[in-house]
Amino acid sequence: MRPSIADGRNLLNSVTGKYEWSPMVTLSDIVLKLPVFIHKAFQDPLCGSFTLGDTYDLSFWSSGEYFVTQVKEVYNSPDRTSSECTAVLTDDIFLLLEPKSEDEKSGVLVAWGFLESLVMAEVVGKSFVSLSWRARDDSKRLWKQTFEVAEGEKLTAAILERMKKLDNISVKEGKKVMLNEEEVTMKSVAKLDINEINENIAFCESSLESDPSLSKLQ
Repeated sequence: MRPSIADGRNLLNSVTGKYEWSPMVTLSDIVLKLPVFIHKAFQDPLCGSFTLGDTYDLSFWSSGEYFVTQVKEVYNSPDRTSSECTAVLTDDIFLLLEPKSEDEKSGVLVAWGFLESLVMAEVVGKSFVSLSWRARDDSKRLWKQTFEVAEGEKLTAAILERMKKLDNISVKEGKKVMLNEEEVTMKSVAKLDINEINENIAFCESSLESDPSLSKLQ
């Protein structure tokens, strides 16, 4: 079955149809609901979940069917510092785990998402990758993550390879943009003219109201 759902995700809630574990859930309940769950999983594999803050054994994803690499997330806030994390790609999920200081083989999950929510993956400069995500609760809202990663092209290639295998899913491969590293660091953010950015956004919004076509923004 592809995409595989045997990638470490928690399937209990999807099987039982309950959002929280309850002592009232019996083994018999789970077994009886398995046929319905399997049928639904074949139709829509976007089931199960991972839990933010939980500790996961990194060796689980050490086999060749997963893409694993080390990254550093670049933040736009001076209050947050980058730390090296492990990025994992399953068939249809992206995971980001911070290492546990006392156990190098384990990681704490700090972010995860279904690849069906990914809109664009692009290499920026020599060692940065930018991922643009669509919020699942609002398809019009996007959020972006930028990572410093030595294997940037391999990471984006692995993402695109997986997304092309998913039914009814498309993703744009951003053009390779050659920038200096200082252009994507906190120094560059400090130089941004917020007023000018707000004016540009207001202009684009008014233009789209009169003519909702992409040519207005190109």
